[in-house]
Amino acid sequence: MEQETIFNTVLISTIVMIGLAVAMIILFNLSQKRILSEQAIAHENELAFQKKLLNSNIETQEKERTRIARELHDDIGSKLNVIGLNVRMLTSIYEKGKDPEVVLDHINTALKSSIERTREISHELMPPILTKFGIHSALSSFATSIKRTGQIEVSLDINEDWGTLDKMQELHIYRIIQELTTNTLKHAEAKNIFIESNVQNNELTLSYADDGKGIKDKVTFMSGLGMSNINARTKLLNADSKLNTELSTGMQFNITIPI
Repeated sequence: MEQETIFNTVLISTIVMIGLAVAMIILFNLSQKRILSEQAIAHENELAFQKKLLNSNIETQEKERTRIARELHDDIGSKLNVIGLNVRMLTSIYEKGKDPEVVLDHINTALKSSIERTREISHELMPPILTKFGIHSALSSFATSIKRTGQIEVSLDINEDWGTLDKMQELHIYRIIQELTTNTLKHAEAKNIFIESNVQNNELTLSYADDGKGIKDKVTFMSGLGMSNINARTKLLNADSKLNTELSTGMQFNITIPI
């Protein structure tokens, strides 16, 4: 009887242990499937984001090329045509022995205008102050130009010690601030813009905020072309970004860049 009890106890214990082992194997398999499923979803989301990023970059580049082509054709091209007409007129005037002063004045005016517009287009592509004096001077100049419009005040409090950034990194930061400012001027109805920086633990954190009416629809805002451009540049900087929409008024956008 005692041996039978021991046998039953061992049998039950064995069955329980086998059941526990099977349950653990099943749970492990389910856990692995869940992890693999989550990894697959994350991979698909990453691919979708990369595709969106690529499409956004291509769309932005094509729009910029179209704009530059239009500027060159409509503005610079027309001025050069005027110069060409005046040169032909000048040849005719010389042949007739007339005074060429008026025609020369027209040519000079058209040339000056063409040179100035060409300079403006090149500055839009790469601000010369950024190339010559760096990001801090470029942002200070940009803030001053915005304040001079009388539409809005700009408070710029940026730490000078940003470490070593190459020109493309500086350009990405400059364009991000430009894009955020454009959004504020167009949509926020704000009175003030606040731009600050902080360097800590080999990370540069830039904070952009305004005191406007805020963002009512975060999804629409984040999917817009402006934020798509910002996200593309953020990715190129290997940076992290955060949009704070929980403020009672205005908006705040932070970007953290490894330096």
